[in-house]
Amino acid sequence: MMPERSAPERPSPAELRAVAAFRAELRRFVRRTEAVTSEAGLTSQRYDLLVMIKSSPGEHSTVSELAEALQLPQTAVTELVRRAVDSGLVERE
Repeated sequence: MMPERSAPERPSPAELRAVAAFRAELRRFVRRTEAVTSEAGLTSQRYDLLVMIKSSPGEHSTVSELAEALQLPQTAVTELVRRAVDSGLVERE
């Protein structure tokens, strides 16, 4: 028999305002990033890939680490890396 779950606590009005403000600012950040990356000829995913690689210690990452950081399937990241290599943005070792 499964234990009963209690209903989650409802957030307070102040918590809801804080979450709403955070999400609004996050969305503004994402929109600005999309505009800048588009002007540079990058997709959002390629930009995120480059940021994750550059922020890694020694600027080296495994596909598994990148997949975890980007919250994408490993196969998708492998293809993303392959395309970045083909375009000369990164080198694969």
